[in-house]
Amino acid sequence: EWAAAGYVVLMYVARGWWESEGEVTAAGPLEVDDARRVLDTVETRAADWHADPSRIATAGVSYGGGLAVLTAAADSRVTAAVSLSGWGNINRALAGQGAPNLFWYEVLKLSGSPWVGMGRLSKSVSPHFRAILAGNRSEEVVGWCRTRSPEAHLQDLCGGGRATPVLLSNNAEDRLFAPDAALLYRQALHGAGCRVETMIHEGIHAMAELPGMLGFSDAVATSSPLWSRVLAFLDANLKPGAAPPPPPPARSGVLVQAGEWGARTSRRLNKTSIDTCSLCTGTS
Repeated sequence: EWAAAGYVVLMYVARGWWESEGEVTAAGPLEVDDARRVLDTVETRAADWHADPSRIATAGVSYGGGLAVLTAAADSRVTAAVSLSGWGNINRALAGQGAPNLFWYEVLKLSGSPWVGMGRLSKSVSPHFRAILAGNRSEEVVGWCRTRSPEAHLQDLCGGGRATPVLLSNNAEDRLFAPDAALLYRQALHGAGCRVETMIHEGIHAMAELPGMLGFSDAVATSSPLWSRVLAFLDANLKPGAAPPPPPPARSGVLVQAGEWGARTSRRLNKTSIDTCSLCTGTS
């Protein structure tokens, strides 16, 4: 489908996950450097692949979503970023409002244990996670969090005339990267000058993305057609002369969208119309 839409897609597995070499350092500098080497490959092979290296987007789900935006902030070759079920602030995810997210800490730690087979977590990660849960605000812990939090790289992503377009999509019942945190993330990006489109879907972590990842049509999803919306976002930002993506149809169920395409938009939340810009910014 992506090829038929005119895209060259290069997918890779981040270090430390599955069969990829190295260890997981929680989207740290090593992971970002790896992603930038992937961009080097795109540039090197652009002629063979008939790709335009001046129009590159990064996209990912969950861990990949956070890494997609961090990579965009670190490398100006990225002209748009898509974060699906990702995070903006790692401290907010693990200890938002001072409440330790102990369940997801255990899940993350388990996913990186060798005997589960999903990934190999670096020994340096768990102590930092525990420090966050304990409310440790030492300079070292804060610096570790900032490096891995897209919200700490707003100037690189949105400043200097870049104003990188970002699509954020999170899920209403996600207890790891919660929807309120996603709206704060959107507010930070928008306030820094990035163009942001935000969607909140039904489901738990990565649930709205799952049908498309398994190869099913968006029609299978219980919320807004996510993947077709991602494609529309990329078309609008990577294809010359493309118009902004049209708003999705209003429907019942949980759907919040805040788009910055020159007009304020209202969407429907459980059949009650709300102004999503007011919801995100706290203004009337």
